[in-house]
Amino acid sequence: MNKRINLLLCIAVFAGIITSKAQTTFYLDGYGRALYTTDKLKGDLIDSDSLTNTTNKGVSGYTLFDLGLNLEKDKTFKANAILRARNQFGLFFGDGTRLEFRQIQLEGIIGKGVKYEIGDIDIKMTPFTVFNSEEMYNEFESDIFAQRRGILEYENFNSGNNWRLQGVKSYTNILFEKGIEKLGLYGFGVRTVPVNQVGTPDRVMAGFNATVTQSKNLKVGANYVSFLDLPISTATVEYTNRVGTLTLDYERDLNEKIGVFLNGEAGGSTYNLLRVNDNEEVSKEDYFYDAKIGVEVKKLQLKISTGFKNVGADFSSPGAQSRRYNTSAVNPIFSSIPDTAGSGSTVPRYATLYDRFTNEGTYNRNISNVLRTFSPQYNNINPYGDATPNRSGVTGNVSIGNEDSAYYASFTVNSLKEIRPDNNAAGELRSYTGLQGGILVNLDKVLDLDQDFSVKLGYQSESTTRSGADDIDLSTSLIDAGVSYEVLENFDLMAGYKLYTASGNEYISTLNEFNQFDALPTEVEFDFDEKILSIGGRFRFSENAALTVNYNMASYTNNKKDEDLDFTRENDSYETSQLFISYIMKF
Repeated sequence: MNKRINLLLCIAVFAGIITSKAQTTFYLDGYGRALYTTDKLKGDLIDSDSLTNTTNKGVSGYTLFDLGLNLEKDKTFKANAILRARNQFGLFFGDGTRLEFRQIQLEGIIGKGVKYEIGDIDIKMTPFTVFNSEEMYNEFESDIFAQRRGILEYENFNSGNNWRLQGVKSYTNILFEKGIEKLGLYGFGVRTVPVNQVGTPDRVMAGFNATVTQSKNLKVGANYVSFLDLPISTATVEYTNRVGTLTLDYERDLNEKIGVFLNGEAGGSTYNLLRVNDNEEVSKEDYFYDAKIGVEVKKLQLKISTGFKNVGADFSSPGAQSRRYNTSAVNPIFSSIPDTAGSGSTVPRYATLYDRFTNEGTYNRNISNVLRTFSPQYNNINPYGDATPNRSGVTGNVSIGNEDSAYYASFTVNSLKEIRPDNNAAGELRSYTGLQGGILVNLDKVLDLDQDFSVKLGYQSESTTRSGADDIDLSTSLIDAGVSYEVLENFDLMAGYKLYTASGNEYISTLNEFNQFDALPTEVEFDFDEKILSIGGRFRFSENAALTVNYNMASYTNNKKDEDLDFTRENDSYETSQLFISYIMKF
């Protein structure tokens, strides 16, 4: 009841400002979504379940509406609040409707050109300072899967590579008449811990960027980020982390046909954590560099580049190394499955590739000072993005065309190696090789059609090897295909297919609060494949409203063989199917 009263008071304040200030502009915008799913779980895993009677069918859904309240005054001040109303499927007459503020922002201009934002803000700097990296490669993902992923990104404020946090930021450009074109200044300060309790101080992060644009050919930037605890007398830990980097972007046309480019970033970090109760302290520092040089053939829209990188084993940048995906997220659909060990109980169902782009609660919203555990079977080369520590090697990329042309293709090759081994007995170094890329064909442009018609094919493979007593040999691959065809005006038929395989072994290490190995790594083995097929249609009522209906079929097959008992673990395999209906509108 108190929440509803507060909401009404806030709306009343907005209304009061409107009526009292004639020069104030007030307008509404909004986003609505209605979603309905029917789900089914089947396969050997369920057929062999004679004791637990695991739930294998479900119906769920909800309706939500985000109402944006916007106030603008003389183009120098703007206030924005998003009020969300959500009702779970199956509740009638408003019963169970939840009301809350999803976002509150204030922004404005100081003087003639210093802009600021306060409240819920998006922050991003560079891939090695503040950057919310993608969990897995999906550039050539089919439209039917990308649409589903878009719901997750909206729910978790994943706008590009921004982190959504609470605080303040400011930015401005200073123009010059000669020597340089402009100087861009950007700074922010955010709070990363939602509560301040006894023993847990406020943990804040602040950053600053200065970018000099010398000309259209050359940009040089300096970045600094500090992540630390505000001291309190009852604190159990004292933590500081600082990162400083320099960036360079240079491009030049040699002639009308050929251009060259060079870009990179280099810097270092310092880390210190003191545990007050036993006075144990860990301090470390390290550096990195990442540079790329390439050439562009303009007429062909062809770019070829090669890169060199070295990210130290102790390089620490929480704003860039915090993972977008939460490995420990609970699956809302069929969260438990029968225990194949024969105990008669259930065990948690681990997230599959399908869950990673359909579970709205799977994304992480917090900056973490500790490198969080990841799943090597899904991303082992760069699980913490470009800033993944303990990596050294070369990369290469070739691309032709763009997404708006008839053809677009891009391929990237990685050949990396560890700089320092983990705390396994042998002490050998891992080697990583990877290939990712794909092709997009806009057949409507190729065939000169009036209707939209596109085909996508993506591919990704990773290989991790290590010799010695604790040898490693892990291989994974992803095939991603999709098609979207406007069969009638504003009506699209869509289909998508994913095939993911993983086989081999790896060692998983856990880290303590000091970002150090907590114990000897645990060996894990994989031999499975996942298949996901989705078919459906989308009717676009307008640019801002669409109804989508599609049917999803996903299977997880465990091919692992138990050498002691000489059988394949087919009873670990299962299939899920889902009818998915969604209506999304914006205004």
